[in-house]
Amino acid sequence: MEFLDWLAKAGGIFAILLAAIGFMFREKWKQLLQRSLAEDLERLKSELSKSQAEHAASLAPQLEQIKHDFQQKLEAYKVSLISDAEGAKARAELKKSIALRFAEIEFDRLIELEAMIVPMSSGLMGSAALRPDSKSMDDVREWMRKLQSFNDATDRVGVLLPGDEWQELLALRTIFVEVLQRFVGPGKPVATIQDDLIAKMVNITRSVQRKLGSRIKALAQM
Repeated sequence: MEFLDWLAKAGGIFAILLAAIGFMFREKWKQLLQRSLAEDLERLKSELSKSQAEHAASLAPQLEQIKHDFQQKLEAYKVSLISDAEGAKARAELKKSIALRFAEIEFDRLIELEAMIVPMSSGLMGSAALRPDSKSMDDVREWMRKLQSFNDATDRVGVLLPGDEWQELLALRTIFVEVLQRFVGPGKPVATIQDDLIAKMVNITRSVQRKLGSRIKALAQM
């Protein structure tokens, strides 16, 4: 009976020892597992950092190439913009130069023609008003030469005038020829200011001179 009591007591102590040993082993294993897990995590962090560094290093040349290509394209675009701007400026300057040259040519031609109109009209009217015995073929030849010069001057101006003004200028040329044929030359009658053809010549001369003068004035104010 005493043996059984001892065994029961010994069994209790043994159970306590086993429990204590089990607890110690569990704590030890827990520490070992925690230490192993911490080491694994550190190793993973190190490997991840190393991998990121290697990846970044491998991307660096590509990034540099992309930056280089972008910089080249940007520079090319800047050059293109500058070239376009310079081209537009050059075209504007050329256009302005052409316009000025055209205006200069127009001005010179209008001045030339305007300077001829009044002397032509008044001079032809003076020759037409001479007595028949004072008129000669020399007058006819001289006026034919002057009319040719006048026609050349009107042709040079014709491309610069609107249609209605050009038609009026052609009408004046025609009247000059008619006056020459009717009143200038040996034996031709004396012209007077009351003659319809002479009056028409005077009126058209004034109209053409006024319009040419307005054009010349406008060009001079450019």
